[in-house]
Amino acid sequence: MLFLLLPLAVLSALIPYLYTKFRTPQSLHGKHILITGGSSGLGLALAKLVARKGANVTIVARNKQKLDTAVQHIRSEIEDTKTTDDQALREKIDTQQINVNR
Repeated sequence: MLFLLLPLAVLSALIPYLYTKFRTPQSLHGKHILITGGSSGLGLALAKLVARKGANVTIVARNKQKLDTAVQHIRSEIEDTKTTDDQALREKIDTQQINVNR
């Protein structure tokens, strides 16, 4: 019976620790985030989110026109954000195009 209670006691002690460790928001300032499929959908939404939080963002897409449009959207999103250093945030956006041979 003791062998059943010991793991339960250890687990109940770890739950609050794990909750606080993984629940604490971490800063993205200075981090570099690479997002594939960043020209639309979830990739674009994620790129906007992490750019607003101060991360260096690289988005990759197959279509150059969609990629350019996405960069404009991300830059406008950053400009809408009230930060003390908008210019530095705008310069963090980097784009790449992948040529796909089919």
